[in-house]
Amino acid sequence: MKVTVDVITSGDISTAILTKAGCENVSSIIIGSRGRGLVKGLLLGSVSADILRHGKTHLLIFRHSLARELDGAVFSRFCPGIFTRVLFPTDFSEPAQKALSSIKDIEGLGEVHILHVVTKGETHKDIESNVQEATKKLEEIKTDLTGAGLPVKIHIRLGRPPDEIISLADAEDISLILMNSHGKGLLTELLVGSTTLGVSIHTNRPLMVIRTPGKPRN
Repeated sequence: MKVTVDVITSGDISTAILTKAGCENVSSIIIGSRGRGLVKGLLLGSVSADILRHGKTHLLIFRHSLARELDGAVFSRFCPGIFTRVLFPTDFSEPAQKALSSIKDIEGLGEVHILHVVTKGETHKDIESNVQEATKKLEEIKTDLTGAGLPVKIHIRLGRPPDEIISLADAEDISLILMNSHGKGLLTELLVGSTTLGVSIHTNRPLMVIRTPGKPRN
């Protein structure tokens, strides 16, 4: 393993990290999440937030408070076994499908939880129809992943995606939330969707953001 050390003495930290990542053509960035802000409930520091918003490589965000308190069984779950219980939320979009395809390539992957949050439906009939359609798609994903030898559980929830993702992660004692980065925003400089950003700000679980190529813009 080759290790290099760079010391930043001035300038913007997030810019320096992103510049170095580009120069070295790194495959991923690993960073802590705790900043110096005093706003309760906002668990993402400004440097981590900038890298999440503007970075172009995979990003693993690890909670500072979790790393500090790891011990015994907790350490064995979140460090060597960070991929033992992975939650992947999907909206069935093309970026989500591309990110999902990378799951099979992760070594040491354990149990996979696939979640879709239904957000649309004006009537009970509409909601039921959307749930049925989502269930069918989730079953297809499950069949694909189990065919690759992975144990898979599927989940459907109704509500606001960031809230439901965080809630399920806590309920299932998830060791890592794995999400794609792209949203449906129109600003090219914002390379992360609102759901991914919302989860990153409020979850206390490790979060890996997978960057996938977006569609060319006209």
